[in-house]
Amino acid sequence: MQNLTGDVLKVSVIIPVFNGERFIGEAIQSVMDQTYPPLEIIVVDDGSSDKTADIVRYLSGARPILYRRQSNQGAAAARNAGVSLAQGEWIAFLDADDVWYPEKLAIQVEHFKTYPDVPFFYSDMDIIDDEGKDSGEKEPKRILCLSYLVTVPFLTHRRSCSERTSLRNPEDSTRPLS
Repeated sequence: MQNLTGDVLKVSVIIPVFNGERFIGEAIQSVMDQTYPPLEIIVVDDGSSDKTADIVRYLSGARPILYRRQSNQGAAAARNAGVSLAQGEWIAFLDADDVWYPEKLAIQVEHFKTYPDVPFFYSDMDIIDDEGKDSGEKEPKRILCLSYLVTVPFLTHRRSCSERTSLRNPEDSTRPLS
């Protein structure tokens, strides 16, 4: 997919994880299965003590994954660390216990092209149970505030949006990567 100048749109996927060995493999695989492949997959391990690193290392054999481990600082700090490493024009967050439908990025990239002045997009989501089946429940929409971005797994936004606003919940304590 190309933008108005003919350039391929570059999407960086950031996956923050803490002790996510149960789901991280499925989350990463859902990114690898996208019909519109992202520029990069960045996994920020927020101090896991389980086998998360081993699973990411194994999956990176199929496609390079940038893996960054940090001391436990919370999900917002992990997202910020991922943004600081990202090379893409667009940033897409995926929580380690969530998965994407294969067309998720392709559909959003079409919207980026159609509405080039819009700084971020989000989508509905289906709630799945422990067996991976649609539970039929719908999570209520979350509010996107102007003072900060509520980082949710179905939000994709321009990198410049991260640079202008703090990607944090006001209740979280975050520090930049050193």
